[in-house]
Amino acid sequence: MAALRFRSFLAALAATSIFAGCTVRHQAESATTVRVSRSSFGQLPDGRAVDQYTLTNAHGVEVRVMTYGAIITVVRTPDRAGHVDDIALGFDSLAGYLGQHPYFGAVVGRYANRIAHGQFSLDGVTYHLALNNGPNALHGGRRGFDKVLWSAEQFGGAASAGVALRHESPDGDENYPGALTARVTYTLNERDELSVDYEATTTKPTIVNLTQHSYWNLRGEGRGDILGHVVEIDASSFTPVDSTLIPTGEIAPVTGTPFDFRVPTPVGARIAAPNEQIRFGGGYDHNWVLNRKDGGLTHAARVVDPASGRSLDLSTTEPGMQFYTGNFLDGTIVGKAGHVYVHRGALVLETQHFPDSPNHPNFPSTVLRPGATYRSRHEETQMAGTILVLNGPNLNLLGVREPEIYGRDTLDDIKQRCIAQGKTHGLEVDFRQSNAEGTLIDWLHEARGTKVGVVINPAGYSFHSIALLDALKMFDGPKVEVHITNIHKREPMYQKSLISHGVTGVIAGLGANGYVLAIDAIAALAKTSKKSGKA
Repeated sequence: MAALRFRSFLAALAATSIFAGCTVRHQAESATTVRVSRSSFGQLPDGRAVDQYTLTNAHGVEVRVMTYGAIITVVRTPDRAGHVDDIALGFDSLAGYLGQHPYFGAVVGRYANRIAHGQFSLDGVTYHLALNNGPNALHGGRRGFDKVLWSAEQFGGAASAGVALRHESPDGDENYPGALTARVTYTLNERDELSVDYEATTTKPTIVNLTQHSYWNLRGEGRGDILGHVVEIDASSFTPVDSTLIPTGEIAPVTGTPFDFRVPTPVGARIAAPNEQIRFGGGYDHNWVLNRKDGGLTHAARVVDPASGRSLDLSTTEPGMQFYTGNFLDGTIVGKAGHVYVHRGALVLETQHFPDSPNHPNFPSTVLRPGATYRSRHEETQMAGTILVLNGPNLNLLGVREPEIYGRDTLDDIKQRCIAQGKTHGLEVDFRQSNAEGTLIDWLHEARGTKVGVVINPAGYSFHSIALLDALKMFDGPKVEVHITNIHKREPMYQKSLISHGVTGVIAGLGANGYVLAIDAIAALAKTSKKSGKA
C-alpha cells in the first residue's frame, strides 16, 4: 500500500496516493466534495471501448485514470499563484499510449522492475520470461499489465471518490505461474491525497510486485528538465547494480555517496558525479531501501519544485522505492499539446519490492501463494499555496538584515525573497514589536482560501508567542496548523501551554540554522496529515 500527496509543496505513489504541487487550498470541510465521472477515451484496435474516469475535489485537484493499463493520464494541481497545470507526462489521446512509450502513468506487473536474465526459480521449478530489456525481463514482459484493458467501477462520497480497476491474468500469462486476479483502486479525498491500493490473489504459487509508473514534472509536463527539483528520500541504504541495472545483492549505505538524499538536495546537484553507480544508470535509476519500523504506511520521499512551489509527498507500505530521473528520455517523444519530452524531463518514484528479488534470498520475498492476498498501498499528497509564517527575532531565514525583516512596509519584499527561495509564502515577525499580531493577521487575510502552516521559533519570548497564538485563534479564515520549533527541554510547561492553544506538532531542538529549520518544519507540516496503513 502506498500513499501520495500533492501540494504546492509535494507527494507519493504505490497502492498509492498521488498529489503533487504546492500547498492545497483549504475550504470548510463540510463544503468539500469529491466527484467522479466517466467518459470515453477511444477504442482499441479490436473495437473494445476504453473509458476514462475523472476525479476532482473542491481544491482544484484533478486526476484522470483510464481503463487501458490502469494509466493515470492527467494530474492537474495549482501552483503557488493558483495557476493549474498538468504535472504528469503522457498523451492527449489513446493512440499515443498504444504506441511505444516508457510506461507513462501505467500500473506495471506482474513483476515491476527487472528480473535478471528473465529467469527465476520457485518451489524447484525454473521459469523463463521474455527478455524485453537487454538481457533482462522488465515490468512484466512484452504484454504486461500496462498493455491490457482493465474493468472498472466508480465509487464516491462526500469525503472521497475513486475508481476500482480489476484484471484477470491467466495461468501462464507471460510465463508467470498461476491465474492472478489483480485489483488497483485510486482514491482522491478532500485533503488532496491520492491513494493507490493494490491487491492480488493467485491460484498457484507465483511472484508479484506491482507499482505505479507516473512521470512527474512539478513545473508542468513538458516544461524543461527536473534537475532543479529538490528531493528528500527517507532511506539510509540502497541496492547497487551491475551494468545492466540488476542488483548485485548488496545493501549499501548511502553515506558519502551521491545517493544520500536524507537531506533535501536538488536532483542535478550530484547526477553527473564521477561514480560507477551513476554511470551504470546514466543518472539515478536505483532502488532505495526505505527506513521502515513496521509494515504500515511509511513516509518514503518528498519532492519540491522551488520554481512553482508545487510539492509531492509519497508514503508507502513497500520496503523499497525506485528513483528514476528520466535518463532515457531523449527528446524524441512528443506528448500532450505537442510538448517535447527532453532528457531528464521528469522523475519517477516507484514504490516496490526490490528488483530481482526472486533471485536474492536476502531481499524481502515477493512470493504469493494460494489463500494469501498481496496488498500494497501508495499515497501521494499535493498542496498548493502553503503559507509558511516564520516568527522570531533570531530566525534570519530570509537572508536580510534584521531592520528589514520587521514591519508591514516590507511585506512585499519578504514575499519575493521567500518565493525566490521556493517557500510558497513566508513571513518573519518579531514578537517584541507592538504590531506583531496585526502584521500576522494582515498576512493571513491575504491568504484566504489556502491552507496555512505557521512555524514559530519562540527564541525565549514565551509571552509574545502566546499572544500571537491568541491572535491566530481569533482569525476568521483558513484552518491554521501550528508547529513549534526550538523549544528547550527545560520548558515543558511552555510546550504544554502552546499545545493548549491549538499547536498540532512540536519540533524540538532543531538548532539555529534558519534554512534547515524551515526545511524540517515544512516536512513536518506535510507529515502530520498522513494516514497510517497496513500491508
